[in-house]
Amino acid sequence: NTLDFTRLNLMYHYEEYLKVSISNYIPNKRPSFWLTLFRGCPFSCIYCGGSRDTYTSIFHYSKIPIIRETEKVVDDIKYLEGRGVKIIRFGQDPEVLGSKYYDKLFNAIRKEKIDVFAYNEAWNRFPSSEFLTSFKNAFSNVNVAISPDSSLDSIRQFAGRSGTNEQLLRLSEFLDKKEILGDVYFLIG
Repeated sequence: NTLDFTRLNLMYHYEEYLKVSISNYIPNKRPSFWLTLFRGCPFSCIYCGGSRDTYTSIFHYSKIPIIRETEKVVDDIKYLEGRGVKIIRFGQDPEVLGSKYYDKLFNAIRKEKIDVFAYNEAWNRFPSSEFLTSFKNAFSNVNVAISPDSSLDSIRQFAGRSGTNEQLLRLSEFLDKKEILGDVYFLIG
């Protein structure tokens, strides 16, 4: 909580950095920012170098993840909105921290009348309908990325992911009904 994750003033022409995508610079892209909610990961997926076990081994710290206070996160979002950021991309999934955390965060965002688009990646499990509803109600527009990793339930389970193809189809229908943008990512190899 003592670290400032939004020090845009440290970069010359920060406005241009906010228009960089995963692959290149896009001059007419809406400015976006990856925002940190916590450090470390509560999961130990078999192929991830940033997993709970790896983090614990490298940093010798067992209380993973290290969570930022919701007030600090809201202050960061307000600051970024004031600097022209149009899309907040959560670097970690708020649902991982539980409903008590994300409800407090989303209620504060609504109370502050923050008007940004929000992007969230649910990479370890499929997001719940409760989370998605709360997420959609907190922001002017939302996009959720889901990473089932494999189209085979057995491979997904082996990799430490939860959810079945049937659940993925139901989730897709829910996103469509609630008019929530959704992306699905699979691993290759």
